[in-house]
Amino acid sequence: MGSDFSHIEYTVEDGIAVLTMARGKVNALNLEMVSEMLLAADMARKDTAVRSLILASSRAGFFSAGFDVKEVFLYDRPRMAEHLRNYGALINRLHHFPKPVIAAINGHNFAGGAILALACDFRVMADGEFGFAVNEIKIGVVIPPAIFQLCADVVGVKHAHHMILSGEAVASARALEIGLVDDLAPADEVLERARQLARRVSTSPAPTFAAVKAVIRKATGHSEEAGGFALAPPVDPWFTPEAEAMKKAMLESLSRKG
Repeated sequence: MGSDFSHIEYTVEDGIAVLTMARGKVNALNLEMVSEMLLAADMARKDTAVRSLILASSRAGFFSAGFDVKEVFLYDRPRMAEHLRNYGALINRLHHFPKPVIAAINGHNFAGGAILALACDFRVMADGEFGFAVNEIKIGVVIPPAIFQLCADVVGVKHAHHMILSGEAVASARALEIGLVDDLAPADEVLERARQLARRVSTSPAPTFAAVKAVIRKATGHSEEAGGFALAPPVDPWFTPEAEAMKKAMLESLSRKG
């Protein structure tokens, strides 16, 4: 089973839905791509044949580099607000998805892409010289508190504090050591390892899994009934003088590199 999209691929096989990012060289997220991912996530949630969801990438060596700098950095305030609302909604969809959600991280994973993976229940990452970074601080953007909470829920406050304040990439081996990922595999085997994990964790009765996941979200203060994470980041931090200067510098740097 498959569906037609411009920036992603969506398939369902043997009860496993795979939402595959397939845009550009590094799966840079723009408004249209995030909107398609929202639609696919909703399809998987409503499909009773789907028992688990895998978020994957078709790009060798990259899960996602985060927001499309060349496009998103040129959004005006209304379009940026729409993009951030949709991105926040996607994070909440994944975080509160009533079935297991697994990120198949086949390479580097930065910024907005890293946050997508943090919203999943489990993460399988490529073993090797790959990095996982929540590095918004390096482009002058102040993250909303919910992103820190999301990271802290996965790796604990100490490691989240270091990751977000330093903006440094966490290497694969270190990611496994601090609990940022659940498993490592050769890059070309990440998706199959994620499928194996999906099959294992979806053997529990579906209503029970959904109920236990809801209990966990409530226990950590992020119940869906309470609105989940406040992850529609405010627009203003993207338009401060510091952020504008960093955006301009990054665009000029990319322009020089062609």
